[in-house]
Amino acid sequence: MRVTIVPYVTGRPGDPYMGTPTGDRLERDLRGEPQLGDVLPPLVPGHGPLTVRHRAWRHDGASLVLVVEATCREVTK
Repeated sequence: MRVTIVPYVTGRPGDPYMGTPTGDRLERDLRGEPQLGDVLPPLVPGHGPLTVRHRAWRHDGASLVLVVEATCREVTK
């Protein structure tokens, strides 16, 4: 299934609950539909796994696309 992932970074002082958007929109083919609370593999360089916080179907021309908003944290070394 084709999914658009909108990542947000959390865990920084002053961030709102949902975090700060990275400005990226990641297009990925995933098995099944990600549900709230699902953990996706790390897709943003320098950040950990993504946790699904919101999902919605959106019109994209003549088709519907599942848009998933997911949060992640920066990886400290």
